[in-house]
Parts: sequence; C-alpha cells; structure tokens
Amino acid sequence: MEWQLMKALYHFIILSDHSATYSTSFCFMEKTNNRRHTVIVTEDTLQMRKKTEMENR
Repeated sequence: MEWQLMKALYHFIILSDHSATYSTSFCFMEKTNNRRHTVIVTEDTLQMRKKTEMENR
C-alpha cells in the first residue's frame, strides 16, 4: 500500500508539468524479490525531463 502511494507521488512529480523547483531530492525504495531499487529525483532530473518534453513537441 505504501509503495503504491509513493509510486503515485513519483509519477505525479515526474509527469506533471510544473515549474516548481524541488530543492530536496525525493527518494523511495521498492522491495521486490529481496531487491531494493532506490529512485532519486533531483531538480536536475526534472529540468532534463522538461527539456526533453520541449524538444519532443
């Protein structure tokens, strides 16, 4: 349940097109088959994402 909530929040941050800056990095872990995946989203990642979206338009 908690992972689904974090995943939704992650997708909201990545996929939403707002210009707010995130000074703190956002990270969470998924536990699957005893493996841990850490996803860290920083301001740079968001800027890169925005740039890619602009180029694709």
